[in-house]
Amino acid sequence: MPFLSLALAAVITAVLTLSLAGGGVYWLAHTGRLGSALAADKAPKAAVVEAPPPPKTHSVAFEPLLVNLADEGGTAYLRLSLSLRVLDDEPVKGAKAKEEKPDKGKPVNESEAAVRDVALDVIGRTTAQQLLEVDGKEKLKQQLIAAITKRVPEVKVKDIFFTEFLVQQ
Repeated sequence: MPFLSLALAAVITAVLTLSLAGGGVYWLAHTGRLGSALAADKAPKAAVVEAPPPPKTHSVAFEPLLVNLADEGGTAYLRLSLSLRVLDDEPVKGAKAKEEKPDKGKPVNESEAAVRDVALDVIGRTTAQQLLEVDGKEKLKQQLIAAITKRVPEVKVKDIFFTEFLVQQ
């Protein structure tokens, strides 16, 4: 009798151990946590969709601007340095790259001059109080992006960074 109960306990233990091990392997295979060799047969494969590469950009830094603000009395001003993150132009197929010519003096870049003009115009209509609000800088960035996009469409602004921002009242 003792032998029979001991054998029965051993069989029950073996069945439970094998059931738990099999269930664990099954669960690991279906959750993708088991090696790809074991899971390849049963686990459904998700379609891999590659995201398009982010557009290429470059930065354009401007010399500091000193702008009178729209406050009463005309004594408030803003000293501002900004950089634009601009989308690169799409390369034309079959076109050769432009050769860089040596810089003789500083030529006037019409796009940069137009962007500076837009910035002076937008900032000149702003008050010191508007700029000093909690979200004043962010609102100014959005106004600048909208105005540049409208008035200088060849410059595709992705973002604006203020590298210096000083309001004097």
